[in-house]
Amino acid sequence: MAKCVECTKPAVAYCVEQDKTYCNMCVGRLFIPPTKLTELSLEEIDTKHTVALDITKTIMYVTASAGMLSAFWMSGVTNEYFKGSSICPGLSVARQALVKFDTNVFYYYKQSLATYCDIEDSFWRLLMDGWVRGVVSGSDSLLLLASTLPMALMFKIAVSTFLRPIYATIYALVGMTLSFIISELEDGSSRLYDRLPGFLQKKAAAAAGKSKQAPAKQVAEGNAAPAPEAESNDDLEGRTLVLRAKALGSWVTARVKTVPDTFSRVPRAVKTTVTTKSTFFDTASMIFMAIGYSAVLRLILHHFGFDSLAGFARPQEVNLWQLLFEPLLWFYFARMCTNMNTKLAKSLWKKAAAPPPPRTLRRIKPARDVKEWIAYKRSRFTRVYNHYWGQAEAILRFFVEDVFYSVVLLRLAGIVFGLAPFARKAFGMIGFGGVIDNHRSWFFEATGFRDVESDVGAKYLTDRLALWGSYWGFGLATVTLKEEAAGLLPTTYSDQVGMLYQAAWHIGVPLGCWWLHKWWQGVLKQQNAAYMKEWKGDNWKTGKYAEMLDKLGSYWKPVTKDEW
Repeated sequence: MAKCVECTKPAVAYCVEQDKTYCNMCVGRLFIPPTKLTELSLEEIDTKHTVALDITKTIMYVTASAGMLSAFWMSGVTNEYFKGSSICPGLSVARQALVKFDTNVFYYYKQSLATYCDIEDSFWRLLMDGWVRGVVSGSDSLLLLASTLPMALMFKIAVSTFLRPIYATIYALVGMTLSFIISELEDGSSRLYDRLPGFLQKKAAAAAGKSKQAPAKQVAEGNAAPAPEAESNDDLEGRTLVLRAKALGSWVTARVKTVPDTFSRVPRAVKTTVTTKSTFFDTASMIFMAIGYSAVLRLILHHFGFDSLAGFARPQEVNLWQLLFEPLLWFYFARMCTNMNTKLAKSLWKKAAAPPPPRTLRRIKPARDVKEWIAYKRSRFTRVYNHYWGQAEAILRFFVEDVFYSVVLLRLAGIVFGLAPFARKAFGMIGFGGVIDNHRSWFFEATGFRDVESDVGAKYLTDRLALWGSYWGFGLATVTLKEEAAGLLPTTYSDQVGMLYQAAWHIGVPLGCWWLHKWWQGVLKQQNAAYMKEWKGDNWKTGKYAEMLDKLGSYWKPVTKDEW
C-alpha cells in the first residue's frame, strides 16, 4: 500500500504534478487556499482493482519467464554442443525468416550472419560451460573463461541496448491492454454478482448484519445473540465454492509472483552488494590527504634545518624536488579517489528508481482548457506506460544481466576453490544425477578423455602452458621482490633510526589525523543530537518548535466547512 510522503501514513490521494502520495490529513493541511498547491491535480488512489494489477503482473511475469526459458531450452546442452557446432537460437530464427523472405538477400548477408552467430555462440557457451565444464566434468579454467567472456559481454551489451526498448514497448502495450481487460471483467463480475437474486449477496449481508448486532445486544441484555438461521445445503455449497475459488486464485498469484524473487535471490544479493555505496574511496582519499599533509610538514621541518626530526638520516642524499613531489603525489591520489567516488555515485552506485505511482481514479478537478486537458490525459497514459516499461526492464535485466554475471562469478568461484565435486553431489541430491551422467559420457566421448570419478582438470595443452607460465612468472616475481627487499633493509644504527622516523611520519601521523577526524565527527554527532532534543522536545510539544509555534503559528483542529 502506498504511504504518505509527509507522515508515512496510508495514502489516499496522488498528486499528478508532484508525483507524490498524501494521506487525508496532509491533503487538508497542505492543499488549502489561497496557496498555489490548490492548482495541482489530486487523484484518488484506486483500492478496488488491486487484484487486476496482481493478475496482470503475474501473467506478464509468467509469459516473459516462459519465453526466456524457451530460449535457454532451444540452446540447451545437446550432443552438437560437444562437437563444436555454433549455438545461436536468436539469430537462427532471423536467419530462417530471411531465407523464407528472399534467398538472395540471405546469401548476400551470409558472412555477416555467420560472424554474428559466433558472437551469440560465445554468450550461450559461457552460460553452458558453467554447467558442462564447471559442474559435470570439472574442466573449467580461467583461460577458457577469459576466451569467451569478451564476445559474450559484447552480445549481452548489444541485447541490452537494442532489444530492451523493443521488448519494453511491447510489454508495456500488452500489459496496459491486459490490465484494462481484467479490470473490466472484474467490474462486470461485480455488477453481475450484485444482480444475482439468490443466496450469495442476501445471505452474506444478513450474516454481516447479525454479526454486527450481536455484540451490542450482548452488552444491552447480557445474553448472547440468537443463532443465525440455518443455511440450505445449496447456499453453503455455493458460498464454499466461491471462497475456495478466491483462495485458490490468491494462492496461485502469490506463488507465481515469488518465482522470479526465488531464482533471483542470489544474483540480487550480489548485485546489491556491488551497487551499494561504499566508503572505501572516501576513506582512501582521507588517508592519502593525511599522508600528503604529513609530507608537507616534513618539508617545512627540512627547510628550517630539523632534518633528524623530519626523518632524514642522510640529509645530503635528499633532493628538494623529491620532497616537493611526494605531497603532490599523495594529493593526486586523493583527488583520483574523490573523482572515482563521484563517478561511481552517478553510475554504479546510483540510487534505485522510485517505486511506480499507484493506480488511481480520474481527478475531480475540471480541466482549465483544452491544452491542459490534453496534457493531463497524456501524463495519465504515460504514467501507466512507464510503470509496465519499468517492469519489462527489470525482467530483461534479471534474465540477461543478473544471470550472466552470476554465472561468471560462480565459475570463478568454482575454478579458484575447486567446487565442481560438491556441485555434482548437490545437483545429484535433487534429482539431476542421470543428467550429469549423460552429459559426462557425451563429454568424455567428444574429448577423448578417460571417464574418471574425479575432475578432469587442466588436461588441455593450452591450460597446462598457461598454468606453467603463471607458476614461472609468480616464482620469478617472488625472487625479484626478495632481492629488492634485502637491499632496502637498514644495516647501520642511523639507518634503523631513520626507518623508524619514516614509519612514524608515514603511519603514525596519518593515524593521528584519522583519530582527530573521528573524534571531531563524534563531537558533531553529539551536538546534532542535543539540537534535535532541544528543538523537537517531547513529540514536538515541549521544545523550541512548540515555543515558536505559540508565538508565530497556529494549531490545527477539526472544524466544520463553514468555520473553515
